[in-house]
Amino acid sequence: MCVVELALFILVPLIAWVASVLGADVVNLVSEEALRWLFNHGAEMLSSPHLSLLILFLTAIGTLQESKLAHHIRILVIRNEAEPPHRKALIGSLLFFFTFLIILFLPVIFRFTALLSVTGTLLPASPWLSGFPLALFVDIILTSIIYVAFSSQLYGIEGITRMITQGFVRHGVWIAIVMMGGLLYHIIKYCIS
Repeated sequence: MCVVELALFILVPLIAWVASVLGADVVNLVSEEALRWLFNHGAEMLSSPHLSLLILFLTAIGTLQESKLAHHIRILVIRNEAEPPHRKALIGSLLFFFTFLIILFLPVIFRFTALLSVTGTLLPASPWLSGFPLALFVDIILTSIIYVAFSSQLYGIEGITRMITQGFVRHGVWIAIVMMGGLLYHIIKYCIS
């Protein structure tokens, strides 16, 4: 995927330049105006709401994998067993997870208007719907940390930092792909507008 995006970074300016020379209604990316636009807005184009969600998602995946919470849930559910110290930690952390989830759904159940859309519904674009993935990922992160703390496997702030960064270590390439994809999308959109 990265190789494809890099190839497109080379091809798009070349195609835009050739198309503008041939008289097509395309912005030449090596013109003064396009270079100014690119340098002024490059950092904005790299960041996006999708990138923020991806970073939080990778953090949630990393903490979940590092805490081994998902593995112990599978053991408890499938085999109906867990090591005695982990059973209490598992129950306590899952209690936290579901309590957080219930609290997250309370505004929907009681129709809290501040989190509904302008039309008074959840769909198409309410603040609750936009913020739900963010809150869910935070719930997973906190649940994983609580599980590790309850099971006496947490080794200070360094342990929390290691848990949080594991998602980046294992799946960090997706951050680069999303950043480059966002930049490429905005460049192509600028060329054809």
